[in-house]
Amino acid sequence: TSYAPNTNYERGSSATGLIISSPDVPVSSLLRFELGQLPPSAIVKQALLRLYGLERRNTNAFCIEAYALSRDWDDASVTWVRPRPGELWGSPGADAPGVDRTATHSGARALVDGVNKWYDLDLTDLVQQWIANPESNKGLLLKGQGASNHVALASSQYPDTRLHPALIITYNLPTAEPVITPGQGDASLMGRVLFEGRGPAPSPTWRVPITITIQREEDATPVWRGQLTTGQYGEFLIEDLPSGVYSVSIASAHALRAIRRNLHLRPGPNTMTVGPLVEGDIVPDGYITARDRSVLVTAFGSTAGETNYVAQADLNDDGRINVQDLTLLESNYGRYGDVVQFADSGSQLFLPYVRASRRVSSSPRSLAMGRGQGWAEDPPLSLPIVGHSPLLPFPTPTLWAGARDVRVRGRYAYMVVATYGQDPGKRFVYVLDVQQPHAPTLVNTYSGLAWDPDEIRLDGDRAYVAKKGNGVDILDISNPPAITFLGNFAYSSQPPQSPIAKGVYPLGNLMYVAAEWDGLQIVDVSNPARPALLGEWTRSAFGEGVWSDGQVAYMAASHASGYAQVRVFDVSDPRRPFKTAYTTTPVRGSAVDLTVSDGYLYVAAEEGGVLVFDVASNPWEPELKGAFSTFKAQKLAVVERIVYVADYEEGLKVIDATNPAAMRLIAQCDTPGLAWGVSVANGYAYVADGREGLQVIDLAPLTPSPTPTPTYTETPSPSPTPTLTATPSPTSTPTLVRVGIPLVMKRSTR
Repeated sequence: TSYAPNTNYERGSSATGLIISSPDVPVSSLLRFELGQLPPSAIVKQALLRLYGLERRNTNAFCIEAYALSRDWDDASVTWVRPRPGELWGSPGADAPGVDRTATHSGARALVDGVNKWYDLDLTDLVQQWIANPESNKGLLLKGQGASNHVALASSQYPDTRLHPALIITYNLPTAEPVITPGQGDASLMGRVLFEGRGPAPSPTWRVPITITIQREEDATPVWRGQLTTGQYGEFLIEDLPSGVYSVSIASAHALRAIRRNLHLRPGPNTMTVGPLVEGDIVPDGYITARDRSVLVTAFGSTAGETNYVAQADLNDDGRINVQDLTLLESNYGRYGDVVQFADSGSQLFLPYVRASRRVSSSPRSLAMGRGQGWAEDPPLSLPIVGHSPLLPFPTPTLWAGARDVRVRGRYAYMVVATYGQDPGKRFVYVLDVQQPHAPTLVNTYSGLAWDPDEIRLDGDRAYVAKKGNGVDILDISNPPAITFLGNFAYSSQPPQSPIAKGVYPLGNLMYVAAEWDGLQIVDVSNPARPALLGEWTRSAFGEGVWSDGQVAYMAASHASGYAQVRVFDVSDPRRPFKTAYTTTPVRGSAVDLTVSDGYLYVAAEEGGVLVFDVASNPWEPELKGAFSTFKAQKLAVVERIVYVADYEEGLKVIDATNPAAMRLIAQCDTPGLAWGVSVANGYAYVADGREGLQVIDLAPLTPSPTPTPTYTETPSPSPTPTLTATPSPTSTPTLVRVGIPLVMKRSTR
């Protein structure tokens, strides 16, 4: 404390408490944990600092902030003005940003709203950085922020050891894989890897360590795996490989994994070019997100050899973490999953985010109907596009900008558009009059904060828009030409504070949300201006889409194994949802959308196609009845056991699922854009077609006779984000570590 600037509080009765005060009373505390017991390869899922509140001065609003320290200090001699003998803090109280501590606090603040209770601060990103660079772990500065107040917390010397501070870390370890050596063969592979941000080849910066795995395309059997370093052109050579058709994966330190599919190796030399690798996966979890940005920003400006330098954040491996690395990360921000190509770079069909996987079906007949196979029965009908509504002009520098989902009710279609900040008007909801399907007319747009809306759902006079940027917007659509804002749900118990909403399902006064990192959330929307979180299930849950009848909820979820997964919850008490089962299917793919109709659960699983489960027999344990392979199933709609699938690059697919064990493709339409979402109404399919806007497809050819177009009733589907999801490499069961005494944990600057 500034009141006794030369006093050390490591011993004595005052050492039993960590004192933190508001800025008007300069008192703060230091804390340090040793993390040497953690494996260097640990991938942190969550790191939670727990502090127990003993007393506070008053009830004024007050928060605790944790800053990463940048300097070494000695617990036996540290004071308000000195970190250790012979040195001074850059500013008293270890408060000089960039010198003594980081400029911004780590994770979210902890609100002091009582005593005799635990306060939690999420330090996930900081702990991951400490593991990657142990020398950067200098401990924490705990400061107060808010109205005049102070709080006393139990320290590591408090008599009741149960109340000592603790750092609880949940982490995964990559599964160890055996080294596979090639058998004798007559083929050689001369490959080249392209890199971002390293200047033209040849260059020493193109010499990069990589891990290569070669496996048979037909059964995924690995035939070669090893590590090597590329040459100055990014080149490498592997010899003595058996001939055949292979999938080749390439992994490097801080890039998403790249996969070359359907590579034919013939006797003699063979060539292959892959890339450029997508840089930015600093925290090696298969996602380029705020966690990676946090590590890079913390290490920004450092060079190799300095204590705060993090090699994983040096994206171009030039020994400096600077604006070039930040530019690389920002250009790839939001991308995740494997990057797959089916031809050499330069002339390839380049499909970002699609994981390498075999198309698996529980029905041989379904596989026979798969893309690229011969037709066992009549070929599918070709459906015509009869109407189109383009997007309003705005720059579209990314493949993923454009229409993402659509719902039709009456004469209006409601379409959400991902702009990625490129539309100055911030228009992300389009209202179109489709009374004349051949000539849909834009009648209104709604603007707001939404770079990447994923799903829109209609319920009564409301529309619910799930947004990866900032939660769920609730809109009043009672007058479609003039929709208005009602409220926004943007609470989360874990970072980010706004849930990364991928799927939403409104049901009366409740709203079910599937969110990245935050799993299932149940929200009271009886007052749409103030949505209130009732209950949530967040443990190891990466939610994509959700459906519920108020008793049971199904959530499509990404899974580290790479297989499509559905999680089942008992939501009869919305304040205490709990998982009753999860179904990991034998189908490779990511479950991204689902809906229930006539006792069946239908799931869109990207490259895993369409899955059908029986939920009539036992809704708590879905039973897989069939699977049908598609190109990359996104959202789906179901009408009388006919499944309409938005199939990304291959447009609309119409599948007869009358017999789930023998589904068949009966019609299709190759739309001009990327099909993300679909809605069916009044004999037409309405497709959200990426940068090509809305496509209206006539379903009349499905009518067996030239009778008037039948009227179809829309079955709403809780479509999750058609976001292309990642499959991080298989990990072991998460490990929970409680880091506490006897590790060093001292409060010393009071």
